[in-house]
Amino acid sequence: MRIPNSIVLALGKRLCQQGSIPEPKLELEPVYGGDINLSFIAHTSNTPLFIKLNRNKPSDFFAAEHDGLKAIQQLQAVRCPSPLLCTQIENWHCLVMEYIPLKEHGLHGKLGQKLAFFHQKSTHSLKPYGFDKDNYIGGTVQQNECLPRWGDFWIERRIQPQLHRAINKGYKALLTLKTPTINAIKTALSDHQPAPCLLHGDLWSGNKAFDQNGEPVIFDPACYIGDREADIAMTELFGGFNADFYSAYSRIWALDKGYVNRKNIYNLYHLLNHVNLFGEGYLTSTMECMESIMACKPA
Repeated sequence: MRIPNSIVLALGKRLCQQGSIPEPKLELEPVYGGDINLSFIAHTSNTPLFIKLNRNKPSDFFAAEHDGLKAIQQLQAVRCPSPLLCTQIENWHCLVMEYIPLKEHGLHGKLGQKLAFFHQKSTHSLKPYGFDKDNYIGGTVQQNECLPRWGDFWIERRIQPQLHRAINKGYKALLTLKTPTINAIKTALSDHQPAPCLLHGDLWSGNKAFDQNGEPVIFDPACYIGDREADIAMTELFGGFNADFYSAYSRIWALDKGYVNRKNIYNLYHLLNHVNLFGEGYLTSTMECMESIMACKPA
């Protein structure tokens, strides 16, 4: 889609006014691959920038991503693109950030190491589970109102909202599994009070890459404070993270033995979200996950 020249000119002026670029001129080069936003490399008179534009999402959609990137950046443990500007021009929402040339492969062990440091470093100053505002997991609102007990947070802010949404969309097969699955999660998490960590929140392989030196970069966060195991569990859900990643993470901060029983509980959230976003192609794997949770015995 072609962006109106008036929007490009206005965005250039705002970036120039805040000092991100010396001149207001922008030349946009489309970047393909995402399914939510329009993305561009913006060529300027000094350094390229990365720009996302959308006019279909809520006004706080990019603000949530901006806040997540800021939160990750402040810990200085793992690199993410530096957010520069979040603004609205007419009916277009715009997020501008540092442009980092990326490649698919790099130092996977370094990624595991840096993610462990990121989780470890964030435990020193964080409050109960949640975040200061709601944000988005893909295109779905992610509820983040804080709760003091992790099991309550996971059920009330993660699993129940997704289940309600899916059932209301017509996936009635989930009704019979709903109550026994929630009861099994309550039992599994009843005594589990993990160290509150800042999480990326949507750490699948498409949200990590490597710079031109092979150093890891993470992006497109859905941040909140929670159990670090939820980040690790999602890395296993769709693949794309190799053995070097897991061994390096474990050398810094090994996972508790109960993780093997909890990872399905954490990945159920993402499977339900995929049902809600993409349809019944994910329904069978979601129901299988729920059945595994119900059948699981404590470690």
